[in-house]
This record gives sequence, structure tokens and C-alpha cells, in this order.
Amino acid sequence: MTKEVFYFVVPKGDGCHPPYQGEMVNFSLQCRNCGQPFEGTQQIDSMISESQIMFLSKQKPLTFIWSLYGMKLIWEPFIRTVPSHVLDRSMYFGNVFGQDGKPIEGWLTYHCRYHLQRRGTGKGGTSVRKVSVCKDCGFVRWSAQSPFFLYPVPPEDADIFQCGYGTLFRESVYQYLDMEQWRKKVYVTKIKVADKPLDGLDLPQFAIPRDLKWVAEHPELERC
Repeated sequence: MTKEVFYFVVPKGDGCHPPYQGEMVNFSLQCRNCGQPFEGTQQIDSMISESQIMFLSKQKPLTFIWSLYGMKLIWEPFIRTVPSHVLDRSMYFGNVFGQDGKPIEGWLTYHCRYHLQRRGTGKGGTSVRKVSVCKDCGFVRWSAQSPFFLYPVPPEDADIFQCGYGTLFRESVYQYLDMEQWRKKVYVTKIKVADKPLDGLDLPQFAIPRDLKWVAEHPELERC
């Protein structure tokens, strides 16, 4: 059976800086400790400083707001090449504003319905000490090094997945993106789904929704 292929896309370069944290984060939508969206959160709007607007033009098609929370930003013409029904079942978008309260044309915030982990068999993926969990909301993250893999098979009811500072696209969806135009602006890694957890770690399947029962059963994990 042919293994499904996914493409991990992550922006090159630095992220944007917010005017200050209090203007950027809505703690009714995001965890105060780690910044991950709460389950059920859809649209999240964000703000950047005026000095960062020109910077955005150099960061197309992907960047993020550089802070503890790492809110993702995407150039709308880049992602809208994907059929709307695919986006509707996979992603949530919000507005990006300047400090004057006006929307920044062409840019959106985004997060995905599911947050998957890019796992690996290199040094970073072989020790449970590399796994950490948010002490407030239970969001689990870990470090891994190539060669990378996905496990288990990602949920069938979505095609685009959040993955750390990057985004995972099914091959069937990745083909809609004009990557020839943007190949110098992003890093792209092809990743396959493995038959078993090659890193030998017992980890929760998907980070959103959070598996709080699993977290409680693993008190050895670092809380952060």
C-alpha cells in the first residue's frame, strides 16, 4: 500500500514583533501560559506594530509574530489557491491590524483544526526528556530531529495541519500552492506516515484536542 505523503512548509527568516503583548493576546481564546488556542476557538485577530508593516512585504507568503505565542500569519493570495471547501474544514482565519486599528491588506492570522507533531528518529526524538507539557492547558510538544515521520495517520476530516512553526499539507492539497513562486521564501520537507512510532515514544495522537488523561498518566514529563 502506497504511503500518503505530506509536505511540511515553514517560513524562512524572522517573525514580526507585536506592539506589546497585551495588545496581541486575547486570553479568552488562548492559553495564558503557552498561547495555544483553546479547543473550539476559531477566529483570532492580532495586531502588529507600524514598523513591521513594511517587514511583512519581505516575509510573504508565511511568517509569524515573534513572541512567546508565535501567532502564524499567512499571505491570503497564497492560501486562497486552495479550494475553499478544503480550507473551511481545516483552518481558521483572523484579521491582522496595525496599531491604528486598520486591517493590514492581504494578511491573515491562522491556526488549524488539528495540531500534529513532526516526529523524528534523530537524537531529539529518542528521549522522553525532550517532551514537555503546558502546566495550564496540557498542550504537549516535543523536539525531534530528522529523518522525520508522521504517526499515526492524520485525521481524515482535515487536509491541512498546524505543526509547530510550520504547516503540514496533504500532497493532494499541496499541489494547489504556487510553490514555484515562493520556493525561495519557505523551507519544504516531504514527510511520510510510518506504520509504528519509530521514535519508540508513547505520545498522544493529536495535540488538539488535548489528551489531559494522557498528560496525567505521565508525571515524568517536564511541565513548562
